[in-house]
This record gives sequence, structure tokens and C-alpha cells, in this order.
Amino acid sequence: MKRIMIICSVIFLWLANVSIAGRSLLTEPYVGVSFNTKVIELDRAWSLDSHRSRADLKAHITANCAHELCVSFDGFVNAQGARISNKDVSFTVNDIPVDTQPVPIAASKRGTSVGGADLPVAMGFSVKNLMNYPAGKYVGVVAFRVMAIP
Repeated sequence: MKRIMIICSVIFLWLANVSIAGRSLLTEPYVGVSFNTKVIELDRAWSLDSHRSRADLKAHITANCAHELCVSFDGFVNAQGARISNKDVSFTVNDIPVDTQPVPIAASKRGTSVGGADLPVAMGFSVKNLMNYPAGKYVGVVAFRVMAIP
């Protein structure tokens, strides 16, 4: 029986020193995000047909300006380079469909309080037609990007 173990690494990108046109600030705008974990193991798939998994995280955002949190997912690949087709993978964050292009999942028109703000991040993964892919460990990267917006 085929066995696929899916591990998803989360990459965090932090963008700072973003200039906002037409706005006079005493300090440079900043935004930052951190998560309560860096690696998520999504479980082992024993079925030949399909597998679903869920991971719940908490994002902590700090900002002194309007900001937006975007996410993208590059799919699953194994060590030999075999890739699970995007048509067989479904990925959502807070019930918003996500693919290889960044998708906004949260935004604020102002900065956070001094202590920052927490945002629940519920990630859902679904893979189908597993019998079409070699057994083994597959890895995928979920990239979160937080940035200042005008």
C-alpha cells in the first residue's frame, strides 16, 4: 500500500522600510509576523484515493501602519522531484483557496497596538488520486508575506 507523509514547512517573509507615498512619518513604517511553529507535520496518508489534513496556527502581527497578510503555496514534491499535480491538491487558509500566487487573507487599515495582534490561521490540505504518485515523503512550502500598504 502506498504511503505518503506530507510535511509542510512554513516560510516567513518580513518586509520593512516600505515607503508610503504622501504620508509624513516620524519613524519608518514597519510590519512583522511570527508564528507559534515553523514546521507542520500534516500526517501520513494510508489511503490510495484521497487524504485531508488540517493545521491550526496563530500568527502574531506587529505594525505601525496599514498592512496586509498574504499567503501562497507551491505544492508538494518528494526528494526525487516527483510533484503532485496542482489539480490533485487543494489548500485553504481560513477557508480562502490558495495557490502559487499570493492571496490576501487579512488586512488592516491601521497599525496594531503596541503588543501586536493575534490572528488564527486555519490551514486545510486535501490531496486526491494518491495512487497516481510514488509512495514517499512529500514536502511543500507555504509562504506568508506581511507588508505595509498605502
